[in-house]
Amino acid sequence: MAFIIVDNNSGNIYDIQDSNKSRYLENIIYHPNKNISNKMKQALKLYRKNIEYIENSFKYDINNRIIEGTNNLIKTLKRIAFGYRKYSHFISRVLLIKGIIKG
Repeated sequence: MAFIIVDNNSGNIYDIQDSNKSRYLENIIYHPNKNISNKMKQALKLYRKNIEYIENSFKYDINNRIIEGTNNLIKTLKRIAFGYRKYSHFISRVLLIKGIIKG
């Protein structure tokens, strides 16, 4: 499996094989080519600044997808269920859809 990086501004394409992926990426990130675009330089700087957090996101399976999904569900229900007379009915509907309570 190959890993490809494309710099849209300069047109450079970096094709990396699995065996060389980490070494090659490290070389690109910490020792970039002198003629890369300013946008690519900016992206690499951002990557270097946040490398610890990016590596942690691959190591650990902790994220906020469940909370974001629940927030999206509540916002969607608020839009389509406008006019509930009782707040408790609205909360019951959220809990019913999430499967926390049985109907």
